[in-house]
Amino acid sequence: MKNISMLLMVFILIPILGWSVLNTSFFPGSVEVNTMSTISFDPQEPLSQPQLTTLTITENQLPAGKIDLKVVVFWNNMKLVEADFESLDENWGTLVGNTRQVQMSNRHLISEVGHPDFKNKGNNNISVDNVINANPTLKEAVLAGYFPDGNLELRIWVRNWQAGAWENPSGSPAVFTIKIRNAGAINLISPGVAVGITPPQISQRPISFQWNSVSTGFNKSSIVIKEYPANNPPSVNNIESTGNVFYSNTDVTSGFSDFLSFNPGNYYAWQIKTTLFNEHVPNTGNKNPALQPEVKSNWYVFRYVLESQNTNEAASEMQAQLNMLNNSALRGILAQGYTLVGTVIFEGRTYSGQDALDILSGLAGKDIQVQLRD
Repeated sequence: MKNISMLLMVFILIPILGWSVLNTSFFPGSVEVNTMSTISFDPQEPLSQPQLTTLTITENQLPAGKIDLKVVVFWNNMKLVEADFESLDENWGTLVGNTRQVQMSNRHLISEVGHPDFKNKGNNNISVDNVINANPTLKEAVLAGYFPDGNLELRIWVRNWQAGAWENPSGSPAVFTIKIRNAGAINLISPGVAVGITPPQISQRPISFQWNSVSTGFNKSSIVIKEYPANNPPSVNNIESTGNVFYSNTDVTSGFSDFLSFNPGNYYAWQIKTTLFNEHVPNTGNKNPALQPEVKSNWYVFRYVLESQNTNEAASEMQAQLNMLNNSALRGILAQGYTLVGTVIFEGRTYSGQDALDILSGLAGKDIQVQLRD
C-alpha cells in the first residue's frame, strides 16, 4: 500500500510542477488628468503616445511556453475595443533568474503593431474608428479630439498558449486606469472687476471671494491677493510686475472668506489658479505640483475703504450723477437739503457703490419722473 501511495503522489505532482503560473501587474496602476486628447493615443503611431504605464508579465515556471495576451479597452465600464496577441515563440521576454519576464508600455498595448515578441492575431484592432463605432456616446467628443470626463481602462488577461481559461492573480485582469476630470476656464465673480476697469470700493468685512471653476479631488484651487498703494493702482501693464503678495492659499474652495487685514485706501488684485495635469504630464500621486502647467483666471481689482469713507464718497459721486440727469424736480429736492444715503432701489433690489452709479448712468438722456414720498 505504501508503494501505491507513493506512486500516486508522483503522478499527482508531475502536472503541478509542469503548470506555468503567469502574473501580471501595471505600474503605475492609475494616473489622473484634467485634459486628454484622442490624438495622443493613435494606434497607428504608437511611438507618439505619452508613456503612462508599464505592464509586467512574469512566468515563474521553466521551461516556459508560448502565451496569449488579451487587451480590452473600457470606458466607464463599457467595452470599447479588444485585441488578442500571442507570443512569437516560447522565448518571449528575458530570463530573470528562474523566471521569464516581459515589460510592455501602453505604446505596445494601444497599437496595431504590438510588441516585438508578440503578434496581433488579427481578429480585432484598436483604433479610433473602432471606438466611435463601439460607443455612440463617445463619438462626438472623440471626433472633436478629446475624451470627456470618465475612467478609461486597459484590462489585460494572459494565459498559456491556446489554453482554455484566461488567468491572472485572483482570477482578475491587470487594470490600468486613466481618470479624466476636464478642467476649463476659471471665472471670477466677486469682489472687484477685471483689471483695466475702474475698481469698486469695498468696505465690508469679511470679504467673500467667489468664482466658478471645475473642482476635482486631485486639482485644487489656489488664491493669491496682491496689494498696491493708493497712489499706484494696478493696470493691465503692471499688475504682474508690481504690487506685493498680501495673501496666498494653495487649497481653497469657490467660496473663500476670511477676516484679512486690508489697509484702507489701498488697491487689491486677486487671481485663482489650478494645476493642470494632462496626458503628457499626468498626476500619478508623486508629481511636484510646482512643476505642472496651470490654468489661471484673469485678475480682479478692488479698493478697500473704511465704511464711512465709502459712504461719503459714494454719496458724492451719486449726487454728481443725479445732477447730470438735468432733471429740475430732482434738483429742487436736493436743494431742499435732503441727504443721499448712497443706495438705489431698482426692480425690488437694492444697489450701492459702483452698481448704483451704473444704474443712474443708464438713465442719462431719458425722460424720468420724480416723486417725493415718505
